[in-house]
Amino acid sequence: MRKLFHIVICCLGVLCCTAVADSFSIVSLNPDMPQLSQAKAKMLFTGRSKTVSGVGRIVLLDYPQDHPNRVSFYESLTGQTISQVNSKWASLAFSGRATPPDVLENLTLEGVTNWLQENPNGLAYVKTAMIPDGAYILLEVEAVQ
Repeated sequence: MRKLFHIVICCLGVLCCTAVADSFSIVSLNPDMPQLSQAKAKMLFTGRSKTVSGVGRIVLLDYPQDHPNRVSFYESLTGQTISQVNSKWASLAFSGRATPPDVLENLTLEGVTNWLQENPNGLAYVKTAMIPDGAYILLEVEAVQ
């Protein structure tokens, strides 16, 4: 019986770790930044909204163009393919209606933290296991399998 209990506990631990590894968190270092709804996050990360009430204009951080985390995040948040998201951003940038997110080529924990410190109204999405110290989690997005 005790052995069965340990097996069940180990399996639950693996499942919990898998869930954390497969989710993203939208984070900020700004304590005034409110929690985001899924709909508001989708509007921000697709260029349809540029502001958050009480904070003002938002700056976004993104992974490089073909990074697997970028593909997974946008498909999970928007329900659209990365090609559709790229097309929307290209159209908005070409028309001057929105500026695409800043891109860090080497998205490390230190790089994200430095970028968020330099951009008080900045939002970044990271794997939940890679949340910077002192960051506020505004929304968790479960990755689509």
